[in-house]
Amino acid sequence: MILKVGKKDRTSPRSMRLIALLSCLGKGLERVVARRLAWTAMTHEILSPQHVGALPKRSAIDLLASFTHDTQRAWALGKKVTMVTMDVQGAFDALLKNRLLVRMAKQGWPDLVLKFVNSFLTDRKVRVRLGKATTQCYTVACGTPQGSPLSPVLYTLYLAELLNQDTTRRFGYADDVCIYRASNSLDENVRLLAEDVRAINEWGAANKVAFAPEKLEIMHLTRQWDNYSPPCVVDDSLTITPITDQDDGVQPACRWLGV
Repeated sequence: MILKVGKKDRTSPRSMRLIALLSCLGKGLERVVARRLAWTAMTHEILSPQHVGALPKRSAIDLLASFTHDTQRAWALGKKVTMVTMDVQGAFDALLKNRLLVRMAKQGWPDLVLKFVNSFLTDRKVRVRLGKATTQCYTVACGTPQGSPLSPVLYTLYLAELLNQDTTRRFGYADDVCIYRASNSLDENVRLLAEDVRAINEWGAANKVAFAPEKLEIMHLTRQWDNYSPPCVVDDSLTITPITDQDDGVQPACRWLGV
């Protein structure tokens, strides 16, 4: 277990990241399979062009460049842009094997690949070591090990259905999702984004994918100097409020993909 970047509370389990110590020979085979899966998924357009992560010739920089291009194009048309970033809660640990296999079957993967993935995720045993303390061995029924070259590709296929619903205004990198809207007013943007967030949360509830509400962030992008920064009211229990400077009300920044 290692401490996550930016987390100072070492007593909280959410501050720690589990890294699986796997067989070197096994990781070699997993890397070969992961590369073939990634190449096939891109060649046959199984994934959205805005979906990156563990894929050849697709990086976070490409995603940022695409969003920047869309924003500048909207500005050229005199529009205002609003983005919302979302993060899947316990992404790799919450992956459900049977749901993944069903989705991969719908995507057209052959039975041999499905059998390999099923074997890879079946009867996995874990033992947690932190410092000098080591727990007993447990059998886990869900999740995919962080540290395996195959895990990021499998999770990308797991979330493919969500990103494929809108291939122009949804961006995905591993467990990070970004959506945006562009219109003539910020109020219209937040109204549309509230509908989008509700739709994504409904999809997540139906597919056992939980998005962390505390990690929801919103940012308004406009060329006009205006302190007006409306929140996005998703429902009675969830409101996404822009981070603003207390002195002048201007939003300083929003962190996305490490930028």
